[in-house]
Parts: sequence; C-alpha cells; structure tokens
Amino acid sequence: MKQEPTPRRRGRAHAEVSPGADDGLVVRPVRRGDLDQVIAIDATVTGLEKRKYWASVYRRYGASDRSGQQFLVALAQGHVVGFVIGEVRDWEFGSPPCGWVFAIDVH
Repeated sequence: MKQEPTPRRRGRAHAEVSPGADDGLVVRPVRRGDLDQVIAIDATVTGLEKRKYWASVYRRYGASDRSGQQFLVALAQGHVVGFVIGEVRDWEFGSPPCGWVFAIDVH
C-alpha cells in the first residue's frame, strides 16, 4: 500500500491511517488540492455545489493550526472517496472534552 507523507503541523494530531495492506485506502489530512473532489462528493449527496462554503471549511479546519480540529480525507488509488470533519471541544458545566463529527461523506 502506498503511504503518502503527511507534514506535521504544530498543535495538531498527526492523522494518517492505512486500514489494510490490500485495500489501497489511505486516510490523511485534507490538502487544498483535494477540495474539488470533496465538493463533488458533497454535491452528489446534497444536490448543491457549495464551493464558497467548502473553501471556508477548509480555512477553518484544514488549513488551521487549531488543536483538536481535523479535516481528513480517504483516498483510494489516489482519489478522494470520502471525508470526515470534526473537533474535540469542551462541553458545558465542566464536563470533559469530547469529540464532535459534523460532516462525513463517502462516495
């Protein structure tokens, strides 16, 4: 299975998962060049192409150095086939931090 190098960002967890040697699937942080494929997957699901929205999401979750935020893509044979976006945040009234997934799509 091909492993793609992922640059480390200060304050963010290093996320790269390769589920199995035979499936050719790689999960890594989103890159600017992935956005067209992310937009296409979302448009298939929602029926709307939201280019400005996804540029904003990329700036906030993909290009940001904020700790706890993740925008990951799944690639098969070098093509984006899915994505997930989420973050770890504090809950109310002193509860411990927990993870929130607010977008997940698979082609």
